[in-house]
Amino acid sequence: MDRAGRLSAAALDRTMTALREYADLIDGAKPEAVRIVATSATRDAANAQEFSDRVVEILGVAPEVISGDEEAMLSFTGATRGLWDSGGDSHARYDGGFGHRARNRGYGGPSPRGQQSAVPGH
Repeated sequence: MDRAGRLSAAALDRTMTALREYADLIDGAKPEAVRIVATSATRDAANAQEFSDRVVEILGVAPEVISGDEEAMLSFTGATRGLWDSGGDSHARYDGGFGHRARNRGYGGPSPRGQQSAVPGH
């Protein structure tokens, strides 16, 4: 996001370029359903509706703006799914994403019974 709390035009253009590539892949795969999720920047951006409108134009579905908790759960699960077979009963993940930092730790297997999430310095 820029200093005015908006997704910059350049960032939007880069994202839409990537989404057009995904749209081609999706069209070729012919899935039954398509889900796109949007995370922290979209929750906070003053021009989130512009982003959403452009996504619908390209993919035909609106992005689902998810909570920070769901974002942490999905990214943790995706990052650690293959690790549970290697032993241990907990794993950690760190995300140094755009404008935020988060770390999570899950316990109890690929569908964690418990999860801790924290943003360092907050």
